[in-house]
Amino acid sequence: MHASDYPAVDTTEFLLAALEQASEAVVIIDSDLHVSLFNAAAESIWGIAREDILGLDANCLGLTDLGQNSEITIRRADGSRLRASVSASRVEIGGRSSYMVFVRDITAEVERREQIALLNLVADKTNRAVVLTDRRMRIVYTNAAFSRMFGYSPEEIQGRQANELLAGRYTDQKTLAMLRRRVCNGGGDEEEVLAYGNNDDEI
Repeated sequence: MHASDYPAVDTTEFLLAALEQASEAVVIIDSDLHVSLFNAAAESIWGIAREDILGLDANCLGLTDLGQNSEITIRRADGSRLRASVSASRVEIGGRSSYMVFVRDITAEVERREQIALLNLVADKTNRAVVLTDRRMRIVYTNAAFSRMFGYSPEEIQGRQANELLAGRYTDQKTLAMLRRRVCNGGGDEEEVLAYGNNDDEI
């Protein structure tokens, strides 16, 4: 069977169908900054039917800065709000500029970011050294008190083994092994153990 035996596919219709099926919201804005395409995912994010938005100025969607990637707050038709990432690409068609804008709901990501920032703030205010590890005891976070106490910057110890980093000549290896087992099992406890700082100071 030859290529000529296959029916020709209308490229424009194919692309429009693909954009309609895209999981991300897609908005095409013409050279006059009016909305010329508003796919199903865009209808879902803004809570607006395309019939009510096509031909209107892009400002009504909050799409005011098309020169770079950004984050915006979208005010939906029902009054609710969400945070979205916006990525815009400029396209030249027939000597006229249009913009293809991709919009993704990042509300949950922003909430997680804010929660982590708050936890970091709280952890850095305490005088107790805090070190978080994964189940393999690799360090993923330390607070300011940890840096003051042990003399390591966060960058120095990211990903290193906590049980090896803080152990020294007189560290009780049985206690360390017990703590490691508890961490690996998702448990917790409190123990006293002799640890060593960056300059081999006993802590």
